[in-house]
Amino acid sequence: MDVTFYVDTDNDGSYEYTDTDTGVTSGTKASTSLSALSTGQNIKWYAVADDGSGTATSSEWTFTTVGKPYSPSNFNPMDGAVDVSLTENLNVDTGHP
Repeated sequence: MDVTFYVDTDNDGSYEYTDTDTGVTSGTKASTSLSALSTGQNIKWYAVADDGSGTATSSEWTFTTVGKPYSPSNFNPMDGAVDVSLTENLNVDTGHP
């Protein structure tokens, strides 16, 4: 079976052909990878399965890529610190929204 993926990366309603995963065995997963995505980007996509005798189209699915990470904060050692241990670890707090 062949499974073709279509993606709308700019949310204009026009789906672009992305990739076809060929020779997919029934009951297994078809996959593809996306590149050049931006932080906080909304993506719509769907897939079409073709077994040679017919096709089936999935529902439309959406997801949003992760936002930019938070700026590092709570630095250790602090800027200008003195008498810092010779084996001190550098630490900062950060994360994603």
